Amino acid sequence: MRPKGLTGRLSAAVRSRRFGAALPFIRPGDKVLDVGCWMGGIVPRLPQGVDYTGVEVLPYLHDECLRLHPGRRFLLGDFTELAPSLESDFDAVLLLAVLEHVREPGPFLAACAARLKPGGLVVATTPSPGAGPLLWLGSTLRLLSPWNPGEHQPLLDRPRLEGLARARGLEGFRYGRFLAGFNQLFVLRKIA
Repeated sequence: MRPKGLTGRLSAAVRSRRFGAALPFIRPGDKVLDVGCWMGGIVPRLPQGVDYTGVEVLPYLHDECLRLHPGRRFLLGDFTELAPSLESDFDAVLLLAVLEHVREPGPFLAACAARLKPGGLVVATTPSPGAGPLLWLGSTLRLLSPWNPGEHQPLLDRPRLEGLARARGLEGFRYGRFLAGFNQLFVLRKIA
């Protein structure tokens, strides 16, 4: 059964901007792990030949991934529990609107880094710390997902996230803001 309140009126547009921010870092033929893949919405936009694996914790969304994208690999479960059983040769790990839901981002980033080959990238989007009030308002007005604000952890700024990443063998590669500065793009590279 479809859970109520998954999206708001602007959710699809916001997801599309996240995908647009992340896609320049995915090359044809890359092996990609998409953690918190939602309904696999990025799949149709991937470059040709990408070997894609999605991970989703919610059973309904996992089932939708399988229905919408037959022939692609989707795993159901918590990434931190699944991570040890996954390959360690991914070119990229996508964390699109995921880190703001993670209670302990340091160990989570370490699990991501362990799945990457040397030089591989973690491509993450997350709301900027100043976006908290806007997220609450957008959720209240049903412009954004009503699930989000109550489950968000403290939003990470650039120095904090890059510090956590460095301690887990990842270095800052690119940083940017999008959606009027309310979202951040972090691209972290695994140190060889």
